[in-house]
Order: sequence, then structure tokens, then C-alpha cells
Amino acid sequence: GEESIEEIRQNALASFGAQNRAVTRKDYQVRALSLPTKYGNVAKAYCSADGELDNNSPASILSDPQSLKQFTELVNDLKERDLWDEVMIKDLKYFDGQLQPINRVPDDLKSIYSTCFEIDTRWLVEAAARRQKWIDQSQSLNLYIPDSDGKKLDSAYKLAWIRGLKTTYYLRSLGATHVEKSTSDNTGSNLNAVQSQSGEVKQCLIDDPECEACQ
Repeated sequence: GEESIEEIRQNALASFGAQNRAVTRKDYQVRALSLPTKYGNVAKAYCSADGELDNNSPASILSDPQSLKQFTELVNDLKERDLWDEVMIKDLKYFDGQLQPINRVPDDLKSIYSTCFEIDTRWLVEAAARRQKWIDQSQSLNLYIPDSDGKKLDSAYKLAWIRGLKTTYYLRSLGATHVEKSTSDNTGSNLNAVQSQSGEVKQCLIDDPECEACQ
């Protein structure tokens, strides 16, 4: 029969080992402990996440069970404060799971459920600089900058150099443009309302000589 979503996900995870790729935290730890002896004898290896890119967005929730667990905790916290309603659901969709732009959300919840792009880049560098003292070789530090700001980028890398960071890894930024988010009901939200079409649905016919899409 047809594979379920969970079966597809498990089969994909099982195939990563054959591709010699590190995916989970345990994979990275095993890879570090299996380094050739010419790099030294690795006694311990730790793997920690920088943060969540969009732990409250629908795409992240569907792809990662841990994000689903954290999102469930967010929903419970919002329900305790009587903030979970249709407007909040639409706001989370509109802002891609980021809580900072939503004025109704208290500051303490914004701090707990902040995404990587909502955390000041300077604190990522400062934290990595303090961790480095206890790391024999190096660490892979991802930097997150919400917009393409050259001044912020320059300041982040200069701070990393001043603090003595050995290495940095990926630099991630948000796209300048985003897909417009629409709904048939935008009551109390910033979503773009789209009227539902009624009547006969027009379809592209391959034998229609006047169809512009087929020319």
C-alpha cells in the first residue's frame, strides 16, 4: 500500500547513514570521535543547537517532532493567558512563527520562544567565545542576521575576531521577499483576504489553441 508520512520520514532517516552524512546530534558526536588519529585523540564531543530557525511555523512543526513539542508548549502557555484564538493562529502564520511582532504576546513568552533571527547576533558570538575556553579544537558557529545589513555583518565578524573565535560556520539571513499569505477570512489579522471563486472552475485544455499557457 501507500507509505504514510511517518514511514517516509523514517525511511529517509535510515538512508542518511548510507550517504555518510551527519544528521542527528549522535551522528555528529560519532563523526567527531571517529576522526583520524593525526588530528589527535578525541576524548569527548558535544553537540548543541544554536537555536530554532522558525520553531513555531507550520513547515517546521511538520518536519521536526521536537518543534511540534515546543509549539505545543507555546500553545498551552498562550491558552493559560487566554491568548489562544483564531487571531493568534493567523498572526503566527503571517509572521512565520515569530512572536516579536505580535504585541499581544507578553515579553517573557517572547524571550522563551525566540527564534534564531530574534536573538541579537552579538550574544551568539559572546556565548561562543565563552564556550571556546572549554573546547580543545574548534566549534562550528552559525550566525543569524535578519536583514542584509552590511554594518551588522561587519560588526558581528569583528566582534568574533576580537573575542578570539577560531572559526565561524554558516551565515544565515532572511529573504528580502516572501510569499504573500492569503486567506478567505482575515478578520483581526494582517493576512490578505481572497474571495473564493464560485461557479465553474476553468481548466487548462491542451487542445485549446487559444490557451496562452500552452503556446
